[in-house]
Amino acid sequence: MSESFGERLRGLRERRALTQEELAERAGLSVNAIGSLERGLRRRPYQHTVRALAAALGVDTAELLSPAPAPASAPARASASAPALIGRDAEVATVTALLRRRRLVTLTGPGGVGKTSLALRVAETAGFRHGYAIAEFAALRDPDRVLDTVAGLLGIAEQRRRGGVLDALAAHLAGRAMLLVLDNLEHLPGCAAGIAALVERCPDLAVLATSRSPLRVRAEHEVVVEPLEVPDAWAVAAGTGDVARAPAVAMFLDRAAAMGAPLQVTPDNAATLAAICWRLDGLPLALELAAARARVLEPAALLERLDQALQQRGGPRDLPERQQSVQDTVDWSHDLLDPAPRALFARLAAFRGPFTLTAAEAVGDGDVLGDLGALVEQSLVARAPATPGGDTRFRLLEPIRQYALRRLAAGPDAAAAADRHARHFRAVAADARPGRRGEDLPVVLDALQAAHADLAAAVERLLATDPEAAAAMIWDLWLYLALRGHAAEGLAWLATAPDTPCAIAAAAVLSYALGDLPAARARAAAAFERAEPWMFAETAAITALAAVYVGDTDTAERVLATVPDRFAGDERFAGDRSAGALLHGVRAQVAILAGDLGAASARLDDAEATARDGGNPFAIATILNMRATVTETAGDHRTTARLLAESVARSVAAGNQWSLAYALPALAAVAARLGELEAAARLLGAVASAGATTVTAGGRVPASRRGAAGDAEAVRAALGEAAFQAAFEDGRLLGPERLAEVAAAVSRRAGG
Repeated sequence: MSESFGERLRGLRERRALTQEELAERAGLSVNAIGSLERGLRRRPYQHTVRALAAALGVDTAELLSPAPAPASAPARASASAPALIGRDAEVATVTALLRRRRLVTLTGPGGVGKTSLALRVAETAGFRHGYAIAEFAALRDPDRVLDTVAGLLGIAEQRRRGGVLDALAAHLAGRAMLLVLDNLEHLPGCAAGIAALVERCPDLAVLATSRSPLRVRAEHEVVVEPLEVPDAWAVAAGTGDVARAPAVAMFLDRAAAMGAPLQVTPDNAATLAAICWRLDGLPLALELAAARARVLEPAALLERLDQALQQRGGPRDLPERQQSVQDTVDWSHDLLDPAPRALFARLAAFRGPFTLTAAEAVGDGDVLGDLGALVEQSLVARAPATPGGDTRFRLLEPIRQYALRRLAAGPDAAAAADRHARHFRAVAADARPGRRGEDLPVVLDALQAAHADLAAAVERLLATDPEAAAAMIWDLWLYLALRGHAAEGLAWLATAPDTPCAIAAAAVLSYALGDLPAARARAAAAFERAEPWMFAETAAITALAAVYVGDTDTAERVLATVPDRFAGDERFAGDRSAGALLHGVRAQVAILAGDLGAASARLDDAEATARDGGNPFAIATILNMRATVTETAGDHRTTARLLAESVARSVAAGNQWSLAYALPALAAVAARLGELEAAARLLGAVASAGATTVTAGGRVPASRRGAAGDAEAVRAALGEAAFQAAFEDGRLLGPERLAEVAAAVSRRAGG
């Protein structure tokens, strides 16, 4: 029987007369880890564990992994039993290519992101002619000893180093095309100049460093190692295969299986597994620690207790001490900070999502730019995608944010940080209000969507500290909440808000967006009576619409009669073309209910002209939908298809779920009537995916929505079950661009 890894480790240790405690200290591991490895309790040691032990024992990794010694000129190879490196093929190729050109590459990123694992894989696969050597520096505290440690690793005798370690290294490495991996340098910034000098003196040498912060020397090329990719919402909708292929999920499953808890992605747990990876931001160490808990917790229970699982130790025993929990890992970086960046780091936990420099300055004190730079330098704060307007943004990975949140809660700044955060996002909401009226609406909506988590946090804080300000903020956000699918959340906030005009009006429009017409009508009537001048036009429009949609034309006409028809001249309404268009549209709806399609069409001409003049995509899509109601009622399927296709395109481009909820089922019904059965099935699938619902005026508006369920059964019968399901499923997974293309194709085939 061949000798096991544990037996070889124990034999090498005993031949060097080392105790387990002495070997653990040399390798930077725990005594328990050494014991577990020697007893065979851990059969798949990590690559960094293998090379740390090899360095401590004075052997190469090949000798530790296999009884046969590796050829002197060959690189040490890790065992195939080492944990798999998942989702890093592109990074391995990029770093390998860089090392050939730049020769000094530093992998940076937060603790636990997988810098060491990536470096080891590059070393194993890069194919340098004279192999590679790996030096671990987590336990070293003196930067002046870095080069000396490298020299010892390479077998350069102390006597040869007395004349200068750099000279000794240069002589030893002359003509050797090899890779030197220097692991964990973030706490040794003073070593940077020596490493740069070594690279300059050794033209055939390549150095790959890992650090939570860059070395900041001219020869360096920094590569930021990002967390693993997590499944997106489309992958979850697509089913189990796409979720399982996401690297973060694949790693979680791999590590869970290695720890005796094999899991498969199923329709029942796919969304839960995706949510675990989302919450952990794809951070490999966090995934590994969470996977260790899969031995005792089902995925749903693990998701509920995720923060608790990450704070506790319980991962693989051969992980370094500093990586036995996320807390240990972040402590390592946090302890390297000066006091001012530490204080800012804690306050940044107030942000639930990405934040701009301006936002950080709102919660911080002093030189926020400098302190933020220090946090980025230590990989505690990461760059995030820019805002829709192009502003730079930053973020804390969620496991790191949870650590910062505990720091904030334990200090004196928690309340002040929350209040400053709330004031900032109250101003963000107020500043967005004018933009909701014109052609910039999509940009405004995208910006608010990007800040949604923090807007929600600000509302919640204001509800507790300044409820009237919270109500005003929700009114400022009502159109965003309605168009981007957050109406129910907005109503939940309003349940504890005071009955101010803003709160009542916002509750009316959000109830309307959710199809609760009785509540919308009652709240709208109350809001209209108390509306402030600056909210009068929008309040009048929603009051009249709510009345129309329950068939109360008398109330609608009374409200319309009180609205001055002077949008172009009255300063109070100046520029509010969207509200003006909607009020024209309400007048058309009254005519529809009276059966006067001619009058309705004429009023919609005015509404469309006003909407297009203002450029607001929500107003335009809404009026197009209203016009489609008239043309479909008149039996003009061609024009209806054209109007609805444009509405779909504009709604998709603006991320406008409200108008889309009408247009999709309406267009599906028209496609069915035109004989475009596969297109109808795809559109019905898109309706199901979006959970599209809409309100109707007593079952009469929109006419094309009325028979949508019956149309689905008719399409199913005409196509056959297999063809219907294939097209329906395709439609369920349509992305925005394809959805607009399907709608346009229906219009073209209809001759629109």
